Amino acid sequence: MEILKNKLSSSIHTLSADNKLSVFKKIFWIFINFVNNNLAPKKVNNKDIFIKVKKLNINPSQINWNLLNPRYRMSPSRLIGDLFWSLLPWELIKDEIGQINTLDTGCGKGWYALFLDKLSNNMNSYVGIDFYKRDNWQKLMNENSFITLIENSSSNISEFVDKQTNFFITQSAIEHFNYDLEYFRQIKTFIDKNKTNIIQIHLFPSPVCLWLYLFHGVRQYNYRAIIQIIDIFKSTNSYFRIYPLGGNSSNLFHFFNITIPSLFKRWNLESNDQYAEKLKNTVLRDLKRGISNNPSFYALVIHSNFSKVIF
Repeated sequence: MEILKNKLSSSIHTLSADNKLSVFKKIFWIFINFVNNNLAPKKVNNKDIFIKVKKLNINPSQINWNLLNPRYRMSPSRLIGDLFWSLLPWELIKDEIGQINTLDTGCGKGWYALFLDKLSNNMNSYVGIDFYKRDNWQKLMNENSFITLIENSSSNISEFVDKQTNFFITQSAIEHFNYDLEYFRQIKTFIDKNKTNIIQIHLFPSPVCLWLYLFHGVRQYNYRAIIQIIDIFKSTNSYFRIYPLGGNSSNLFHFFNITIPSLFKRWNLESNDQYAEKLKNTVLRDLKRGISNNPSFYALVIHSNFSKVIF
């Protein structure tokens, strides 16, 4: 465990709550993340075309809820994250970078391969990397020839990045990487070497998730941490978009329907349909309010060697 800030991590520590921690270490983990989340960030110039904080614009009537599949005990941040993926300008992305060749680090069971393939209307290739191999991987690869799943660390992705890779993504993953900045530096090295049109999209928890998810991963991300990631790519021909996702309604919903029941192992008796309807309405309320000062999650888009600004 490293407590002092180092150049490999965006946080001032690398203590992971994914490991079994003593009571003392749990208390310390909460304390050190609280400190980390309240360190002052650099200012983001919202008039700058290269770094811009943007609202997720959406017409509620256009949402395909069947595709998103809200389900029991699904968190608002997961639902709004899936909504974000569904709203990406997929045709513009393909016009910009060509056939989509994805590297998903921290892929878990690999289900996002099928989800994004459906959204993009045929993904050319998907490589998923995760520290832990899952039982379903082989079946998923056998049934989908475009999918490759690899057991490895986020600190060692370079050897698995095919030259054709043009779409780097993470979904609720970088908070688990001990050395998250080292992960991004590997992508930067790839961009410098290949000089091709490349899009990155990363979704990760905001500071409020310290209290919503409790003992989860290494860290949360405030603007200070996000700017540390952006600074890695400042020397490349890139622009950056930060999308705050969710807000107070989503946070309160999560706290009372997931955080508290999980602490006491007492889940409510609502049906999946009742829960899903409340979840959808909660997410829609935050969408109508616009950018929140207390977002549930962030989405960061980095577009390098671009022909057109499409975000």
